[in-house]
Amino acid sequence: MKRFLVTVGILTIVLYTEAQTIIIGNEKSYANKELKLYTYIDWITFTPTLLDSCLVDSAGNFKFSIINNTINQVFIDLQSKHGFLFALPNKTYNVALPPYQPLDMSQLLNPYFSPEPVLLPIINIDSTELNWKIRVFDHYYKIVRDQLVLRGVNNPDTVEYAINLLDKNTPQDTSLFYREYKKYRYASIRLSTYMKDLWVFADEYFLHNSPQLNNPAYMSLFNSVFDNCMSPLKHFFPSTNFLQGLKNKNFSQLVDSLMSMSSNTNYKVAQLIALRGLYDLYYDYEPAQELIIQTINHARNTIKDTNLRLIAQNIYNNITALRVGYQAPDFLLPNKIGIKRSLSNYRGKFIYLNFCHYQSIGCKEQMPLLKRYSQSAPKDFKVITIMYGMDKKQFRRWLQEHKDYNWTFLNGQDNPHILRMYKVVAFPTYYLIDPDGKILMSPAPTPTENFEERFISVYKKWHNEQKERQQSVRTGEYYQ
Repeated sequence: MKRFLVTVGILTIVLYTEAQTIIIGNEKSYANKELKLYTYIDWITFTPTLLDSCLVDSAGNFKFSIINNTINQVFIDLQSKHGFLFALPNKTYNVALPPYQPLDMSQLLNPYFSPEPVLLPIINIDSTELNWKIRVFDHYYKIVRDQLVLRGVNNPDTVEYAINLLDKNTPQDTSLFYREYKKYRYASIRLSTYMKDLWVFADEYFLHNSPQLNNPAYMSLFNSVFDNCMSPLKHFFPSTNFLQGLKNKNFSQLVDSLMSMSSNTNYKVAQLIALRGLYDLYYDYEPAQELIIQTINHARNTIKDTNLRLIAQNIYNNITALRVGYQAPDFLLPNKIGIKRSLSNYRGKFIYLNFCHYQSIGCKEQMPLLKRYSQSAPKDFKVITIMYGMDKKQFRRWLQEHKDYNWTFLNGQDNPHILRMYKVVAFPTYYLIDPDGKILMSPAPTPTENFEERFISVYKKWHNEQKERQQSVRTGEYYQ
């Protein structure tokens, strides 16, 4: 009996032990800075999912530890670069980071700026390791692909000859991930030979197998093939009535119509195609935007697969962000004493949110007006300023020098993605957010653009609507 219990205990430990991946390194230029490790489950909106964060010590040492039961491409946010690697379960990677290089003003204010992806050198690997093989393979793959594009080659025989040559001269591996990675890289070279019939290509490479959401080669090609696939001008689908599903705001109906276009179509792939198509169509066809929002909303509430549901949620967040009447994007930023605050911490108040750079002349000119607002406004009104251009010490010193600025300041310097999230292209930029966390003005007028008068109007309207809503609830309860 005792031996049986011991055996059961050992099996329980084996079954419930999660695989870990550890990433360590040393780079003194990041000393005392916070580093964050992310992955993309969602390769459609490219919304990062935070895996771990760490504070680099004064000597430049850092360490990440994550639960990881599969192969994932992960990346460290280095501001101007994304240093990535392929993380395998139960592995420890000693990586070398490029020296720290903060974003300059032009990069900070460019909503289309995208950090350069850099495959991080790993000190403790050899030629049998996946990262080394992918690094070598991608080097020669890009040479072959670029040469074919440069010469305008789309002859199938020539393309196949180039692929066979590439395959013979790059590392081999029997692992499924690497085989599939190469398969979709090769398919991206073949794509030029199918340009007159993308549907045949889609049918061959995507429609009949489950999506590989963590394989960047698969998702990169998927995004190329299905880019703007629902646009009426593209005529991508041979025949479909998916627009009926859109009119009914019914995501499942839309997916069923895609399923009918090819025999044995994988249902999850059809869902992924529908999500990608709706996301592109939102920006391509303005009259359908509200229908698309409601259809995506139906998707995020009905999709059963966790990862696909996350993609639907991220799409919904992206297309409703900064839209009046929808939730404002949340953030988590340090205040002057280093305590991190989110937008949700200020629920129940009107938030006059503004983005400033400490060197901006416009920001400097408007600070006295913000000071007056913060002192004389109603109790349920709050000014929040997110500052850029200063590190932690400079931020603290600047606030010490401006003690009369007695409203909430948060430091956004290490989180430039928030500028892109709020589509900030100039300092200062303002938004007004209601007590429920929803956008009221997008963008809001600056203090010098008669904001005070316009705020009083929306303030009264909002409170009147709340009173009417409460009255209707009480009346309904009375008659029940």
